[in-house]
Amino acid sequence: MEQTKQHPLIGKRVEFQTDITSFGTGQVIAVDLATERVSVIDAEGQRWNGNIDQIEVEETVDHH
Repeated sequence: MEQTKQHPLIGKRVEFQTDITSFGTGQVIAVDLATERVSVIDAEGQRWNGNIDQIEVEETVDHH
């Protein structure tokens, strides 16, 4: 897997689609630019791998 640690998605909280009607949330831990696939780890430590178009970056709320 040709990964880049500098990719802007690394460390971002995202929502990912697990099937047609189900979604999960987690943090991007790897991005493969050659295949446009990502790896995400959720709060339970489960790893999900999928296409980059199956994730959506969660908006951060600025409390200032």
